[in-house]
Amino acid sequence: MPDFNDKIGYISPSGNPRYISDDIPLISCAAEWDRPALVMALLDHGAYVDRRDRRGRTALFFAVEGGSLAAARTLLESGSDVSAVDNKGLTPVAVARDAEAVKLLLEFGVSIDQINWDETDIPSYSYSV
Repeated sequence: MPDFNDKIGYISPSGNPRYISDDIPLISCAAEWDRPALVMALLDHGAYVDRRDRRGRTALFFAVEGGSLAAARTLLESGSDVSAVDNKGLTPVAVARDAEAVKLLLEFGVSIDQINWDETDIPSYSYSV
């Protein structure tokens, strides 16, 4: 039976299944690419659901910012922190790409009050939540 690295291919020089580079955890890449099965496989093999990159962002940030709703749901169902705060003080709801991402975050308990309306660029479209 092939090992985990054989199943998902080349990851990093060290072969560490948690990272694609020194800066971005592989789980964040899988989330951004909307690959929920890969997200789940990484979690099943020890990846930390809320591992942060150098900007303090978790995989959930990458998923909702990229509009990757299936991966975002997988992360949330696996216990990802909807209230995580990055190094700039932003939360996943503050970087969410569209209304569907915001609705998903609300479904999992995020408060719309987490957006710092004075500091965050407000999209030119309105949300209907």
